[in-house]
Amino acid sequence: QVQAKTCTYRLVPPSPRFFKMRIVTHLKACNNINKSVCPPPKGEGIRYCHYQGCGRVGSAEAVAENLKTIRYAAEAAANNFKVHIITFSELFLQGYTLTMQDVQNLAEEVGGPSLAKVASFAKEFRVAIVIPFAEKATEDGVVKYYDSMALFSNEGVLMRTYRKHVLWGPEEKAKFSPGVEPFETSEVNGVAIGLANCYEAEFPELARAYALQGAKLIMYPTAADVWEWVEFPKKDENGRFVPGTGEKTPKPYPDVSKTCIPARAVDNIAFVAYCNSYGVETDMRGNPMMEFLGNSVVADPHGQVVVRAPHHMETLIVVDCIPSEFKSFHPRKSHYLENLPHAVREELHAVDKRLRTE
Repeated sequence: QVQAKTCTYRLVPPSPRFFKMRIVTHLKACNNINKSVCPPPKGEGIRYCHYQGCGRVGSAEAVAENLKTIRYAAEAAANNFKVHIITFSELFLQGYTLTMQDVQNLAEEVGGPSLAKVASFAKEFRVAIVIPFAEKATEDGVVKYYDSMALFSNEGVLMRTYRKHVLWGPEEKAKFSPGVEPFETSEVNGVAIGLANCYEAEFPELARAYALQGAKLIMYPTAADVWEWVEFPKKDENGRFVPGTGEKTPKPYPDVSKTCIPARAVDNIAFVAYCNSYGVETDMRGNPMMEFLGNSVVADPHGQVVVRAPHHMETLIVVDCIPSEFKSFHPRKSHYLENLPHAVREELHAVDKRLRTE
């Protein structure tokens, strides 16, 4: 039996900043008085967590502030709920609204100092961490930048670096190179997981590539927005935006948490997590840089959204993802992956092979 509840917790350790953070849970019942301390056993499922918050952007000071948030969220999730993995929204380490100059100044190599701190948090709190970040890499003597994610095990070991393949819009394409690495699953608590990024949730082929490798949880950190700057405002002598200058996007990003995310879950008989931020991202001077939709959700393998974060609240989502509880919902045990036409399977494998060799 799965029990779901939404409530406000007093977390351990306490913090004034996180005192009223909303906790949305969907946890399997167990015999322990404190049900939240009974995560699924190894090989049976994953206790997944996502932090929906709002970080800072655009400076070394912002990165330092974001690292404090990452540490506290990981500690709170591990100590209060014994989660196996926690993830953060797209580019959370340095912030999403980066200029090209910001990317060049703040992007880190995989072994960089900020990522080393995240690895130490994973080891300290015994929780796997997915941290999206701006990556700097030198390839054949050429410096490139990627919209990436690092997955650290609960021992602080780097398990995977995923680079966003399908970049969104002219802004991302101007700042980052597309990833070309194959889609490979990783294992957390004995269960296969897949990583993809924001806009890529709108491409069914990517999730299917993971599902064919046995992924039971697919995670999409995102930065879907209410608005962002098309043209940044002018600044005064104190570095603050001048009211009435600049231009914002004319409409919000589509809320794919209500469309694509449940569809990806049904398509692949897998849990699918969409991991956004909420509120207004600011630089260290308080300038508003963009506003996030705050539409974090987890859909189960039958396409039902089992948890949805409040749009305008800092939230920890905690979900027990137990694949064995979700068989095919078709009569006579029909299963999408088993019945996938051979030609489609061959095409997906050909795409994967091509990515491996390019």
